Amino acid sequence: MDQTSVKLQNTYEKTLSPVGVKQVRVIQPPGDPDCLTVTLTVCADGTKSPATIIFNGNKKTGRLSPRILNKLVVPGNIKVYSNASGWWKADFDRFWLAETFENCSPGSVLIRD
Repeated sequence: MDQTSVKLQNTYEKTLSPVGVKQVRVIQPPGDPDCLTVTLTVCADGTKSPATIIFNGNKKTGRLSPRILNKLVVPGNIKVYSNASGWWKADFDRFWLAETFENCSPGSVLIRD
């Protein structure tokens, strides 16, 4: 299992400037970049669990708006969730473990990276 944060807004890492100038002006995109979390899980026998994506939802409810949900096209091998922060937190961790590994035998092991 591996998780990574993905920024929805690309911040600039390189600038173009003439050689020899004393100052280089750097312009960043406006606002804070929104993030989402992507998790990939592969079992020891080689089976892959569906990729999990956690979007940053409404600050109060943690849910995505119906406008966004109607635009999303989600393939069958991806599960989409949302919470107030877009981060993988302990409460979501318990939910995800119960849902993803509900049919596992007792004594199963999960190794995280």
